[in-house]
Amino acid sequence: MEVQRALAAEVRAGGPDCVAFFTHPPTVTLGRSTPAAEFPVTAALRRLGVAVLATDRGGQATWHGPGQVVGYPIVDLRRRGLAPAAFVARVLAAVSSWANSLGVAAAASVDPPGVWVGERKIASVGMRLAGRVTRHGFAVNLTTQEAASSLIRPCGMEPGRMGSLALAGVDPPGPEEAARGLGAALAAVL
Repeated sequence: MEVQRALAAEVRAGGPDCVAFFTHPPTVTLGRSTPAAEFPVTAALRRLGVAVLATDRGGQATWHGPGQVVGYPIVDLRRRGLAPAAFVARVLAAVSSWANSLGVAAAASVDPPGVWVGERKIASVGMRLAGRVTRHGFAVNLTTQEAASSLIRPCGMEPGRMGSLALAGVDPPGPEEAARGLGAALAAVL
């Protein structure tokens, strides 16, 4: 979050838009829409060695960790002439396009938000807009989710709805290669 805030300050001051990619240690982030009923599981998650962090992004509880690449587009929407909903739709379209280039029949959806392969969600999105500059972003599941994700309702869904590129039947790229491909797909739609 510190990296995002620093990059957002640079963009707000006139610097170029950018996207930062990370792979996190096992972590559950709680978005602003996480229901209070979700919070009792935090003790169980911590016993499993999973960090639990409250964030200022939209959305509900989401798992992050190995086997996943997380992208944080830091974009000045005013300079691009984009409304927040149009920006989110473009980000989801970029992720879907990239997954399709790997041979996965993925589809972007804004309701419910994410990128889906059939009934399974392979990518989640949760953004924050402050001063017309975005923070937070999207997470793409390259391989299967960690068992700890079954303790939460990821994105408010029943456990078991999350998928991955591996579950969709492709040999997924590693996080660095995925970041390069996703970065190019984002540049193409923005």
